[in-house]
Amino acid sequence: MVLERGDHARCMKIAFEADAANDLTAIAKALSAKNIVVNRKSGLTPAVSDVVTFADPKGTEIEIFTSSTLAPIDPTSRGFALVKLGHLAFNVADIQKVTAFYCDVLGFRVSDWRADFFVFLRCGPDHHTVNFASHGSHEKMHHIAFEVKDWAEIQRACDFLGRHNYHLV
Repeated sequence: MVLERGDHARCMKIAFEADAANDLTAIAKALSAKNIVVNRKSGLTPAVSDVVTFADPKGTEIEIFTSSTLAPIDPTSRGFALVKLGHLAFNVADIQKVTAFYCDVLGFRVSDWRADFFVFLRCGPDHHTVNFASHGSHEKMHHIAFEVKDWAEIQRACDFLGRHNYHLV
């Protein structure tokens, strides 16, 4: 994950790991058959050597990869430790279109809806990996949730982010 300070909250790109039994060439062909413009890239990070990229309906670049290498453990303490990404949340203009894309194209499943303006989607065993809310025409990333080991790690994360002038909600 790369965090960069900007003038507004925005998610530029999301990467999802597909089952290693999948072939990236087949994934690219399946996406192209749905009239999605697909690119193949390699060497983007030391951990992931080959990806298929395309844009979702809200303009976020999606990367699909099938294998990765764990980064070496850095024993120096420079912040806090994340167990995993919990979920990403977005405000979108057309929730039905974005939901259909994530379900029909990426294979996500609906966990549940709140009325007709808030949906939780999953691609694994967790309740949701992404969620979308429709609040007018303003599209933006709303928040990122992470899983940490325990309460002490939450405190360490809050202290670190606060010291570095990240606004905490």
